[in-house]
Amino acid sequence: MPERRLKLLSNWRTIATIAASAIKELYLDVEIYVFGGAAENRLTLLSDIDIAIVLEDPPEDRAEMLAKIWEILEAKGIPQYYPLDIHILSKKEFEYLRGTKIKLA
Repeated sequence: MPERRLKLLSNWRTIATIAASAIKELYLDVEIYVFGGAAENRLTLLSDIDIAIVLEDPPEDRAEMLAKIWEILEAKGIPQYYPLDIHILSKKEFEYLRGTKIKLA
């Protein structure tokens, strides 16, 4: 099991790029970033890939937006068991994140 998770995590750049492209198909006016351990090159066996979707004014029902995003990610071949943690944030919320951020789209 640890080997499988490490293999999934080692491919994070490809997965993050596919995810960003898929998200942009649904929402044109968003910025997408990777942050946390992946962006800072400190992934461990317990890590996940943190992706921030940044909007001027996020919807009240972020869970509904997240469900739509996962639908398209699965259609693009990214299963829900992939260690991907998607955060839907306002620009103001995004400013509070510390550390390295890599802009994907």
